[in-house]
Amino acid sequence: LEGRLASFKKNKWPHPKHWQGVTPQTLSQAGFYARPLLPDSPDNVACVYCRKNLDGWEATDEAWTEHVKHGATCPLVRVAEQD
Repeated sequence: LEGRLASFKKNKWPHPKHWQGVTPQTLSQAGFYARPLLPDSPDNVACVYCRKNLDGWEATDEAWTEHVKHGATCPLVRVAEQD
């Protein structure tokens, strides 16, 4: 978790803290680390488990909801659904 959190600081996460569903903390808890691939996708993240890349985050998005929607086969999502 700490390494994932550090990736957001290192890569200067572009979204404001009031976007509560996509903060570095919520994204890290959902298995993501910051991985900006191109200058036009500074908010790209990747899952450490399934390697799914997501970008284009919006103020109303929720990290877990988006991970489930786009990475349903991810081992982390499967474990979370069983709890």
